Amino acid sequence: MTAINDLTKLTKEFLKLNKAAIRSVKAKDKIYLPDEAGQVDLNNLFGNGGTDNPGDSTIPDSGVNTDPGKNLIGTVQLWSGTTSATSDTEITLSKDLLSIGDGIQLSLQIIKTPITNGTTGTTSILPVVASNEDKPQTGKYVASVPIPISILAKNLVIGQTINCAIDGIGEALSTTKVSQSPRLSIAIKDSTTLVITNHQGFALDQKSGSNNGAFYDVQITSANSFTKAKPIPQLANGAVLFEGKSSGEIALTNVSQNFSNVGDGIKIEFAPALEVVKDSATIYLNFHDLYPDIPNPLLLAKSALLEDKVFSWDAKSSGRIYPADKQGNVDKSVSYSYSVILKSNKVNLQIENTSINLTYDPVQIQNFDSDYNKWVNLGKTNMFITKITAYSK
Repeated sequence: MTAINDLTKLTKEFLKLNKAAIRSVKAKDKIYLPDEAGQVDLNNLFGNGGTDNPGDSTIPDSGVNTDPGKNLIGTVQLWSGTTSATSDTEITLSKDLLSIGDGIQLSLQIIKTPITNGTTGTTSILPVVASNEDKPQTGKYVASVPIPISILAKNLVIGQTINCAIDGIGEALSTTKVSQSPRLSIAIKDSTTLVITNHQGFALDQKSGSNNGAFYDVQITSANSFTKAKPIPQLANGAVLFEGKSSGEIALTNVSQNFSNVGDGIKIEFAPALEVVKDSATIYLNFHDLYPDIPNPLLLAKSALLEDKVFSWDAKSSGRIYPADKQGNVDKSVSYSYSVILKSNKVNLQIENTSINLTYDPVQIQNFDSDYNKWVNLGKTNMFITKITAYSK
């Protein structure tokens, strides 16, 4: 009598299946066989698209550009600036590649140069977003690869060059007939130096002559380290991290180190009116009359929440602005306006470990005194943050 070992039993069970329905699937160097119904279960294979943390990522990996997921710690800024679109740029990291943790992330932007009937127009900056959906997003460059570019430390080999194409639909221009994705070459010169080279892409109606469309160049704007951590509970969308009225350093509640539990990022709401206090009386001015370039609310992606990273804006004004109420509503029906004196006019928002720090140069406001026929200083503007929440897409 022949003994029935495990292999024999497995073979007999396998032969019970409908052979015509059997299909094996090879993925990530593994073979997946069907069940008795001829179905291959891949539910736990891909997660949301990443390779190293199944179930933790959103965009499929593209070569060495991986999606490490949202559970990251050790996200320390290693470099900031803007690389050249026309020549090689050497960037020097603040840490050795041997001490960056699991890898490095490179934030980027696209420089768009439109072309109409063969003549190029004014360039503009497009933020880059990663998406699994084949849909354009107004004012953005849509990529189908992980953004920011994330490269594992094991792939950062001195003397080698890494090529990363920014594949995707981009702006999905309706006139496009010939196209090429922009890409970056990242040469690892030594343990702290990377050489970044831009390779222009395009979306045109024809390759030459009086073509229409746009050219696209890639610029790196910052680099940070990261270490993948075990999944941790993420804050609910809209979870309040701060509520009140403050500037300077603002401590955030329920935030883990390096903002690792804030979902996709944070939303910062500024008071809609700037305040000028004069002799216990308060004058209100519309926030965007002086700071048109600061979105209100301001969304900061999780990948941008790097310790010591600073966001900066300038105050801007035509020199005369009208008064407003507490909600920032401007009253242009009044017969007077205020004069604005801009000197040092920076607004800086610095990211700390579990807090943010808002500093700014107050703007001097003046009012015309008809009795003395001269401008009189009323005071300086005060800016406040009123609410900070976590957000998830």
